[in-house]
Amino acid sequence: MKKTNIIASLLCMAALASCGKEEAATVPAPDGTRTAIVPTAGLSISAAPSVRAALPGGPVTAFPESTEKLFAVTAYKGTAAPSSDYSNAYFDNEAVNSDADGKLSFTNTQYYPADAEKLYFYAYSPIVGASNYTAGTASAAPAVAWTIDGTQDIMYVSAVDGIGKVSAGTTQPQPEFNFGHKLKKIDFKLIQGTGFSEGVRATSVKLTNCRTQASLNLITGALTFTGNADQSIGLSSDEGYLIVPSAQANDAAPIGCVMCQAGETKLDIEVVAQGITYKTSVTLESNKEGVAAGAAGVSHLVTLTFIGTQILPTAKIVDWEDAGETSGTIE
Repeated sequence: MKKTNIIASLLCMAALASCGKEEAATVPAPDGTRTAIVPTAGLSISAAPSVRAALPGGPVTAFPESTEKLFAVTAYKGTAAPSSDYSNAYFDNEAVNSDADGKLSFTNTQYYPADAEKLYFYAYSPIVGASNYTAGTASAAPAVAWTIDGTQDIMYVSAVDGIGKVSAGTTQPQPEFNFGHKLKKIDFKLIQGTGFSEGVRATSVKLTNCRTQASLNLITGALTFTGNADQSIGLSSDEGYLIVPSAQANDAAPIGCVMCQAGETKLDIEVVAQGITYKTSVTLESNKEGVAAGAAGVSHLVTLTFIGTQILPTAKIVDWEDAGETSGTIE
C-alpha cells in the first residue's frame, strides 16, 4: 500500500463526545422512493471560514463550517463487521462536507437501500487519497495509510447499530459519528531555569524516537505503526519559541503540540536553541485516577526547564484527563 504525507489534517484529545443532536429528517429523492443518508458528527461548530477549504493541520476540537472532506465513510449492507469477505461494500470511502450552517452531507449523495436492509458505517479522518486507501477484498478489511508528521489528529468511529430505510411518514434515523482519537498528544512548555540566558528562543523541538508509518483497519479500528522507531517529528519556527522565565511558567501557554503513536511512554527529545542542540528524555506515567500514560486520546504536557547546559524535563497528563505529574532529571 503506497503511503504519502498528509499535511492538512485533524488535532488530538480524549474521545470526542456529542455536544448536541439535531432531530434527523427524512430527505426524499426526486422520485419519492429513495431516502438520503444525512450524517451527523455530534461536534460543536466553530466560526465559518470565508472560503471553502480543507481541514487545517493540528488538533481537532470541532468540525468547522463550510469545509470539504471532513471525514470519509464506508458502509456495508446487511451485516456489521464482515468477518471474511470485505469486498462488497455498499459504498466505499465517501467524503463528508459541511455547509455554511455546519450541516453535514456526503459529497456524492448516498441513499438507503430500497429493500430496507440495514447499513453499518465505518468512518475515519483525515481523508486520504486513492493511493492511501485500500478497499476491502475477499480476505482483507479496508485500510487507510498515513505517513504522519506530528500534525495529524487521526480519528475513527464505527456506527454499527444498523440503520435501514423506514416507511413513509416515519422519521428516518441517521448515523451519528462520535469520533475517538487514535493518537496521543504531547504539548510542550519551555522554561528558563537557573544559569540559563534570558531571551533565548528555540527554533525546533522534536521527538526523535517515533514511528511514522500508520495503517488503520477500518473495520476493527486498530491503528498499527511500522518502520523503525528512529524518525523525528516535531515543531519548528523561524521566529523561534521563547524560553520563558521561570516566574512566568505557570501562566505560560504551551508552544504547540505533537501527535504521535499511542502506547509508547518514553520520549526522546531534541531542542535546538541558538544553534546549540540539547537532548533529554522523559518517561510518561499513569496518573492516580488510573489514566494510562501515552494512551490513545490522552494529552500530556511536557515542561522542559533549561538549567545551565541541562534540560530538566517533567511531564503530566492534561486537557482530556486531569491528572498528576511525573518528573525526571538528566545529568
